Amino acid sequence: MNFFWEGKKKHPINADTIKGGKLDGGHNVFDVKSRNDAAYIVWLRQYLAPEEKRPLWAFLADTIFALHARQKDAKKLPLEARFNPFTQDWKPNKNKLPFILKQVLRVATQYQLVLDAPFIPEAVRVQLPAWSHIARSDPERARQMIKTANCLRNNHEAYTVEALQEICEQTREDHVRRANCGCEDCTHDREDGCKAPYLCQELANDVLARTTGKWNVDVGQYEYDTPLARDLGPASEEAVRQNKPVIFNPVQLDSEVLSQYFRIFTKHLAITRAPAEEIVRREAGIREGVPEKKETLIAYACGSTLHGRTAEAQGGYAVHFPDGGADDETGPCTGEQHSEERSAATAILRAALAVPLNRNMEIRTNSKRAVQRLTTKLKSHEDLGWSDVGPNASVYRRTVAALRRRTGELSLTYAARSVRDTALAETVHSAREAARERARDTAQDRARETREAKRLTPFDAPGAALATMTQRKANSIIKQIRAEQKRPRRKTTANLAGVRDAAGAAGAPRPTDDQIWQSLRNKDVSRNIRNFMWKGIHGGHKIGDYFNNMPSPWKEYAQCTRCGEEESMEHIMLRCTDPARRKIWGLAKRMLSAKKAWRPPKIGDIWGCALGEFRDAEGKRRIGAERAYRIIMSESAFLIWKMRCERRIQHEDDPEWRIPTTEIVARWYNTINKRIAMDRLLTNTNLFKRKAIKKETVKETWRGMLEQVKDLPNDWTKHPGVLVGIGTSLTRRGQG
Repeated sequence: MNFFWEGKKKHPINADTIKGGKLDGGHNVFDVKSRNDAAYIVWLRQYLAPEEKRPLWAFLADTIFALHARQKDAKKLPLEARFNPFTQDWKPNKNKLPFILKQVLRVATQYQLVLDAPFIPEAVRVQLPAWSHIARSDPERARQMIKTANCLRNNHEAYTVEALQEICEQTREDHVRRANCGCEDCTHDREDGCKAPYLCQELANDVLARTTGKWNVDVGQYEYDTPLARDLGPASEEAVRQNKPVIFNPVQLDSEVLSQYFRIFTKHLAITRAPAEEIVRREAGIREGVPEKKETLIAYACGSTLHGRTAEAQGGYAVHFPDGGADDETGPCTGEQHSEERSAATAILRAALAVPLNRNMEIRTNSKRAVQRLTTKLKSHEDLGWSDVGPNASVYRRTVAALRRRTGELSLTYAARSVRDTALAETVHSAREAARERARDTAQDRARETREAKRLTPFDAPGAALATMTQRKANSIIKQIRAEQKRPRRKTTANLAGVRDAAGAAGAPRPTDDQIWQSLRNKDVSRNIRNFMWKGIHGGHKIGDYFNNMPSPWKEYAQCTRCGEEESMEHIMLRCTDPARRKIWGLAKRMLSAKKAWRPPKIGDIWGCALGEFRDAEGKRRIGAERAYRIIMSESAFLIWKMRCERRIQHEDDPEWRIPTTEIVARWYNTINKRIAMDRLLTNTNLFKRKAIKKETVKETWRGMLEQVKDLPNDWTKHPGVLVGIGTSLTRRGQG
């Protein structure tokens, strides 16, 4: 990362922070490690593709993997039975593999590749290799090298689950348990070289019986008639827009292609995080019970949020059954970031859990996006492991699992506000009242969540689909995982809290972290000042405590030589006795007071100046005043910083050196006048086309702050030399 810091080897902000997304306080700098891992995941996808789509190198890789099995695995499984280390319970010795195959094996292990789905069709289960099966109940006691096992492989050519299944299905009535059995099946087996067919049949049956969980061949899901799905047809966006019921499809995957069932990132994207060995041995998600033939139960499940899109957002949900099919329920939303969508998804989850599993349901909700994510866009979200829905991923995972668990058919309806529905309006009102409550976190609540997670986990599809994974998608998920694992910076957390507190003290909504970082990209703030503010929020400037642990003479740099206090950004901007600081804020106050946009600044006001809000008596936002505040506050703070650096670095804290007051004033006016000149230039539509600033925006920004207001033409943006305050007279005297 030396290039980012202009060749300096000591970096005040770590590389993980800089590589993070721009809404996470980073600069989205290219992360070669994440990119390379994403590329290796694409190699892994190609290796595990269906046979007709596999590249030539994948067949060579099969042989290389098989020849270099770990010594302990080679003793338990002969070479001819080693097909694929990702569909069997053996691993190659990574130290003997070529570089690319070693990396493919590494990412499969690191990001936990698993063959998994809530329910796996029998046609897929029987395709797996039977020897060293991934779901063996007792892998250490498997009898894979005994004579009977060798006979099954060499004489019966039984390598897959399907082949063993055919051998153990003895249907002859004249079969007896002895080597010279005269039944037709045993006779054919002896002709193929088998000396004891009955022993082979028993071993085949034993191998299949030791396969656990969802991979056992005896696991089945009874398929019931689905009249509602036939009547409604496939889920469509048009039905959602027209406020019609849309069917929920409980089948996560019905493909008969084995490679479609590989999922990656299963350790991080799941309801219950677990190792791969546990996931692959889980019980199947079997829908139990017989659907009732009663009338479809109507449920209203709505969400609402107070102070939406702020750090104080508080969501609530409400579930109402107008026909009394179950008890109504209300409550506050859980999680760190609340929204109406999250609250509505929570309401749908609670509604699904409140009704018997075999009852047909129609859930009506006030969130269009929640309906879309659970119906028309469900497959694309699950293919990405819900990594594309941000903090709402956890509630959507649980909701889908709860809906998938039901035997009864279920449809979802988006009820728009334009639809006059008294029950819906009452439910939304109840959700809004519930949002006023504070989410509880008692032992009883945690115990309930644990019980629910245990019931829902078998119906979850952990991870993301490998078959549809691209390098871009994989890179995005990897960066998201690393961002979650990154420890927050102490100074960053404190400064973000300071911005929120300053906004709240000024009567504005308390912004979220995302909104604060987004504000630093505001085009009204100069690019160099954006970088200055970004480092300031992260505490990345080399001042104050940065020097505390250094030996002399650098340790003395931690103190402000004028005040004798530890130098911090708050001290430099707000408390230092430097006359330049006082004069600059005095000029800013004078200018912003003309716009009625001045308030004594806190350090949070400076870092969050692009979030400043000002309203008139009618509550309408004053766009011109807000823009003037952004420009003057940011430019003034940066000028104070530059003068401090000039005093401490260029003039080495010379006590005799001072910037004359007239020069301070001239520099400040010169800075603001340059911004006016830039604004005037940026209104030129011939040069900047659609990127040009509207003339009215510029006029409104500087109205009340320009010289000779009475003599200004209506469209002064076309006239050079328009200045603020007394800048012209100072320039004429040679003090600019």
